[in-house]
Amino acid sequence: MTREVTRIDLSNNSELLPDELLKRVSPSSTSNRIGQKSSISSNNIDSSGSSNNNSNDSLDKHSSPNHHVTQLLLRRNGFEDLKKYEKALHCMRHHLHELSLRENNLRYVPFEILCLTQLTSLSLASNTIQDIPEDTLCHLYNLQWLSLSNNSLIQLPLDLARCYHLKGLDIHNNEFSTIPAVIFELQHLEVLLIQRNKIQHIPFAFPEKLHTLNLGFNALDHVPRTLIDKPPTSSLDLHTCKLTEIAPSFFTFPAVRNLQRLNLAINQLHVIPTTIGLLTQMEWLNLNDNRLTTLPNSVVN
Repeated sequence: MTREVTRIDLSNNSELLPDELLKRVSPSSTSNRIGQKSSISSNNIDSSGSSNNNSNDSLDKHSSPNHHVTQLLLRRNGFEDLKKYEKALHCMRHHLHELSLRENNLRYVPFEILCLTQLTSLSLASNTIQDIPEDTLCHLYNLQWLSLSNNSLIQLPLDLARCYHLKGLDIHNNEFSTIPAVIFELQHLEVLLIQRNKIQHIPFAFPEKLHTLNLGFNALDHVPRTLIDKPPTSSLDLHTCKLTEIAPSFFTFPAVRNLQRLNLAINQLHVIPTTIGLLTQMEWLNLNDNRLTTLPNSVVN
């Protein structure tokens, strides 16, 4: 009795590309990197990944159970595009939930993935993407986690706000000089990783559900007022931001007092205000590599 392949990892195969994703895989030939072992029998897929059938509907009905794959990892394969694999991806569109294309040579978001409307997790990290036009990522409206880190982005499309379920966004190590406007429209956003950019100020308050914010390695020389009025509810990272002081009033605001994790490492702080003792929910505090000579009793005790 055969079992369906639900997870496929074809990372680090610069020549073994996924042109057989629509074939059945047998227990005797399945590698350990494939999630579940199944039988193999060839379908009408040519070497380019295209089908000899006349329609995509025919592919969906008569191809292998691999169109029930829920996780597909295609990392570090040197992809510049996914044109050869359009049919294979199309057949996975009803069930694929996680797709990783990190560490390839993509210069744009491949249009071939826009049919994957059931995706909840997408990584395009560590490519060479400079721009994401409107009417692209908005098609992936079920996304909950999106990683665009380690690219060359300077802005995000405004219609990303149509990804209503987006909870986590990783855009660290890009070329942002300001917070992309669409971020303030992502009302269900809980985690934002935007470290290693060129952010100098934060014009508006972040979405109310945000609980984790990493702003490390940016050009902030003070704590923005918007962070004082509405900080993340759990974790705030401001390491390596050239901060020279923290106003005593920062720790007196009710919203700030709920922080559980605070990272102020690798700045230029000489003094930590005694009001830091008001953070009664604090579980982790990082002050390493500053210019401190003493700590307030409220920290020590």
